[in-house]
Amino acid sequence: MNRFPIRITLLVSMLLLLVVLGSATVLAQDEPAPAAVDAACVPSAKEVVVFLDEVYGNKCAKLKIGAYPKATAFKMPDDSITSFKVGAAVRIVLFRDKDYGGFSAAYLNDIPNLYYEPIANDTVSSIRVEMKPTTGCNPRPNEIAVFEDESYGGQCILHNVGNFSNALEIGLPDEFISSVKVGNLLRLVLYREPNFNGITDIYTASDAALYYDTIGNDKVSSMRVELKPKATGCKPKPTEVAFFEHDLYKGRCVIKQIGSYPAAYEMGLPNDLITSMKVGAKVKVVLYTWDNFGGDTATYTKNITNFYYEPIGNDTISSVRIMSR
Repeated sequence: MNRFPIRITLLVSMLLLLVVLGSATVLAQDEPAPAAVDAACVPSAKEVVVFLDEVYGNKCAKLKIGAYPKATAFKMPDDSITSFKVGAAVRIVLFRDKDYGGFSAAYLNDIPNLYYEPIANDTVSSIRVEMKPTTGCNPRPNEIAVFEDESYGGQCILHNVGNFSNALEIGLPDEFISSVKVGNLLRLVLYREPNFNGITDIYTASDAALYYDTIGNDKVSSMRVELKPKATGCKPKPTEVAFFEHDLYKGRCVIKQIGSYPAAYEMGLPNDLITSMKVGAKVKVVLYTWDNFGGDTATYTKNITNFYYEPIGNDTISSVRIMSR
């Protein structure tokens, strides 16, 4: 029996097998390994991560719950954000202008490309990261909670100190709020119209039924959350201003954040009462002698121990704007 052809066949088969295995090895070597996920770009449940490029690419910045009035606060170039990831317990509110101005949009989920969203990519200049709406909210002393139903029922959302000019920024549907809980360090100012207009009510304690108040239930469209006036000793943070009743930072005082305050009751002190102030390192303040930003005006980036020696005078201030420098 002639075995030579069989040997040839076996030899050829082995050579072909080696070629196939070699090719597979080359392909495996040429195929890139999956990219490692940068831990710095993965949000926890109470964080958001914003990215320079679409599909979560390029530089990223991780943001905790809080307010970021301009791009330097969230450590990205202005008008540069194109995508973001949102932690399971929070939402992100984007603004086209600094100090939470201009067009805004809120999101509960990841967005791989803002180009397809109404706010668009490369437009964001300020950001808020907040807790998502939930149920059964119990605010801490430095928080308030607003509720869908009377007696603190239904959907609710918690907020720290800040100005919320419309329902989107509040985080609940428009004309939806029926009860409120107020932390003992705060006061809550509710408005029937967006942008802090219309009928107003001020709360320094919880209220189980707005139906019986001037503001009414299912009427709120904007709100301010503010620190209560203190007997003495206000110390503003870099993005805040403290106003005092007497010179040398004495007497009753109140701390205000970035925002516009067209009347004394919105500042939390009586009209024409301010005599000194402390200005945070990251803001400037514009003072007016009339309500609604009228009358004489003066702009400051420094502390003033006594307005008596300033052109605007002491006990003359009726409205205020606080802005990022």
